[in-house]
Amino acid sequence: MGVALSWLAVRGKSPESVLTELGFRATGEQEEFPRSPATCSQLPAAWFAVIIRGRADAHDGTLDLARLSKGAEVVTCFVEEHVMFSSVSMDRWSAGLVYNP
Repeated sequence: MGVALSWLAVRGKSPESVLTELGFRATGEQEEFPRSPATCSQLPAAWFAVIIRGRADAHDGTLDLARLSKGAEVVTCFVEEHVMFSSVSMDRWSAGLVYNP
């Protein structure tokens, strides 16, 4: 039992633009607890988040974050947590470049 997911949050682009650039589409359905392969949510301070369950797409280069971050800020996170193993990694993107602390 464990968790594997990746997420990204974008500020500076509309939710519709983010979904289009990522190749996703809004379904209009809502979930109290995310069970879909991917879900999204508007967050405070004008951030928009996309959560992808069971995959590292938001962090491993599968998605074009350099393009997405042009004209916006993007923060990504990957979480892998299983029995006797845990790993987390985060990146920040802006103007097409990644900034790692």
